[in-house]
Amino acid sequence: MTIFFLRTIIKKIVSSRWRRLQNLLFKIFDFDKPFLNFNGKVGSSPAVEIWGLGITYYALIIVTGMVLAIVIFSQLLKKHGKDPYDSLDYALFILPLAILGARIYFFAFPYDGYKQSWSDFFRFRDGGLGIYGGVIFGYITMYIVAKVKKQDPVEISDYIAPGLLLAQSIGRWGNFVNQEAYGNLITNPAHQWFPLAVKVGENYYQATFFYESVCTLIGFVLVMLLLRSKRFRKGLAVAFYGIYYGIVRLVIEGLRSDSLYLWLGDFNTGIRISQLVSCITITLGIYRLCNAYMPELQSLFDRLLNKLGLTTVHAAAVLETGVGEKDETPFDRVFLFITGKPFKEKQAQAEEKENLSDESGADASQSDAKSETDSTDSDKVMQKRKKKQKNDKDV
Repeated sequence: MTIFFLRTIIKKIVSSRWRRLQNLLFKIFDFDKPFLNFNGKVGSSPAVEIWGLGITYYALIIVTGMVLAIVIFSQLLKKHGKDPYDSLDYALFILPLAILGARIYFFAFPYDGYKQSWSDFFRFRDGGLGIYGGVIFGYITMYIVAKVKKQDPVEISDYIAPGLLLAQSIGRWGNFVNQEAYGNLITNPAHQWFPLAVKVGENYYQATFFYESVCTLIGFVLVMLLLRSKRFRKGLAVAFYGIYYGIVRLVIEGLRSDSLYLWLGDFNTGIRISQLVSCITITLGIYRLCNAYMPELQSLFDRLLNKLGLTTVHAAAVLETGVGEKDETPFDRVFLFITGKPFKEKQAQAEEKENLSDESGADASQSDAKSETDSTDSDKVMQKRKKKQKNDKDV
């Protein structure tokens, strides 16, 4: 009786939940239409319709890049002796938050003075994503997940970097089908051909999306070669990403006609926000590169100091000793910064050392002369003793 009663309650709950799910599905999908409909036209129109729900080419291209990035990440984890299924754990958190970050990045910075309404934030089908926002939020999420899983965030970011470059290379073709992310107008008919230019409406523009796609594809190949190198160090791949993509985006962003600018209220600073972020990523990449090769850099710096006759490096001594005298030269200040000691003090120490060596040399010569005198006297005494012993024998 009890089992029957419980079964009846479960059926009612499940049936009510199922009816709600059915109503939701009917609102999303149009089941009167065919299950699958492929649209051969390339553009902003849906590429595939599933029961009336259109999936655009842009979405398909972005998802393709994401899937390949996860596959590459998984293979690199497996190659380096880690669990390849960890890639799914990271993807589960990184992908949604990266999309959220890309959306925030787009809404935070006005385009051509036009501020997006935050009420349209969740209307993803209207477009509006910024790669750098996704990278920033994705990296923060990766760092947190790595700490929770007790893994090294730098090592994990090395394995994510190649797939990220490939995903960006593929994703730029989503800009092609949407006819966006292009550069300046090209009026010379000799240059109006793809891939140098792309036709938008009746005019031709610089195909900046294609330039970036090719550059990031080259970056993917290079970083994969770095990972296979015997001289690879932890942090090198993510450092390469920061420096390489930062330079690529810094240059190509200057050609684009749809850049997001940094606005202070109603004042346009004229600073393209992606170029500003590129400078930051380049700086962070150089910092990570120096950390990866710190022993080699320290050894190189020490050899340089030895050639200059310096033996210690502690710039903090500058704060302790002060600026110096009024007649101090720029060379004296540089020397003080490097060695922590004034140049005059260094000269005084050298002269004192030389005087000590001269004094020690004089003392050594005096001791040698004294030892020679002592040896001569001892020889004379020995000769006298031998002569006396001989006389005693004769007697």
